[in-house]
Amino acid sequence: MAEALSKLRPTQTATQLIGLVERSADGIHEISHAGGVLRSRCAASCLIAPNVGDTVLLVSDGSCAWILAVLERLDKSALRIESEHDIAIHSSAGKLSLQGAHGLSVRSDTALDLSADTLHLQAREGNVLVEQLSWLGKSALAHLGRIEWVGNLLEAVSERMRITTRHSLREVEELDQVRAGTMDQRVEGTCTIRAENTIVTARELVKLDGGQVHLG
Repeated sequence: MAEALSKLRPTQTATQLIGLVERSADGIHEISHAGGVLRSRCAASCLIAPNVGDTVLLVSDGSCAWILAVLERLDKSALRIESEHDIAIHSSAGKLSLQGAHGLSVRSDTALDLSADTLHLQAREGNVLVEQLSWLGKSALAHLGRIEWVGNLLEAVSERMRITTRHSLREVEELDQVRAGTMDQRVEGTCTIRAENTIVTARELVKLDGGQVHLG
């Protein structure tokens, strides 16, 4: 067993060093330390991208060097988690929380996917800017104190539409046109139609029925 374990151990030795990042380009960092300058890459476990001027911990085997961790940053710039590969943060039996005292930003150059059994959004004020939006769902329920729609064109297509309100006011500056197979309008009180010219045309029958009919 001991012989088998000895074959698994690497033969080269590694040395840990503390150095200062002098230059960074294309994933290669020049680190100055007590023994000179080393060209290093970030280890897979070092997710924080080093900046020039950072104090870092690195390890060297004599031929290659890797940055293990960023120990100190004096300029107080933002810490950036960076990797050349996909990154997955997973909690197998708990809850994952992200919190920022002064804000939280999520950005993607291609796509952003959110998937959950239940989605809750809560904010005092919100703004949504989307160039093109598609909304697909079985039902939608909204309780709002005031709704304003502003746009160049509003189209609604449905099998059935029902609107219930106490007061209704509609202002149309130009043409108001209704096309229907059958139209039934019922008013409990008084129905008033006022126009400069009124034309009623029927192909077969025009009927006026009332207790009194005044023309002229």
